Amino acid sequence: MPLDGNPERQFYYKHSFMGKSAPLDFGPEELQALEKLEEYEERGNAFRLLREAANSPLFYSRFSMLVAALEAIAGEKIGDRGPERNREYIRDVILKDTKLERQLFKMRTGIRNQILHGQWIDENEHGGKDYIGKIYDAIRRYFRDNYNIVLEMDVVDPMRNPHENFLGWRQWLKPKSEEVVIDIKELWDMSVIDYENPKSVVGQGLNDLYIFLVEPPKGL
Repeated sequence: MPLDGNPERQFYYKHSFMGKSAPLDFGPEELQALEKLEEYEERGNAFRLLREAANSPLFYSRFSMLVAALEAIAGEKIGDRGPERNREYIRDVILKDTKLERQLFKMRTGIRNQILHGQWIDENEHGGKDYIGKIYDAIRRYFRDNYNIVLEMDVVDPMRNPHENFLGWRQWLKPKSEEVVIDIKELWDMSVIDYENPKSVVGQGLNDLYIFLVEPPKGL
């Protein structure tokens, strides 16, 4: 808060805090989708791996679980030296993307191999690529198209999870009167949601002490 040339004590307040996760609806459409999944023939532990991927907040663990889920969905085929990963099924049926499949699984240079074999990731080859988003979208399309499951494909960040789920607000404020003492601890207490009180609202009580400015003050 600027002190010079600010007789009205206008200031900018930004507040954030860890929030609780929000429950998801599980209604008739979700039940119908679950019933359709009964037709899916499990070749591996795909859904356990997808759950682990969704619950992981870190790239390495999430990516590893998603790639393992790809392999679990595709299953194995019999090669010249016995059972092996069914890369053709992953490439042609699940990912439907030859370039992406090579970026993931190509020997030595594929990011899956670099991570799981303890190598450094080649940033020139893999830097800035959203592999997690592409793999998860491909898996969702696979179940939608092959098992007629209704899935919304335009959901923003579908793998979001309750880890580091922050809430917050920010606002230019000024005291309603000269008697109001700007107290940061008091601002904090009035800015936190009481989850035990269903009527609790962020900023409850601030209206009695402060004016919420529509626009930033000029010159501050």
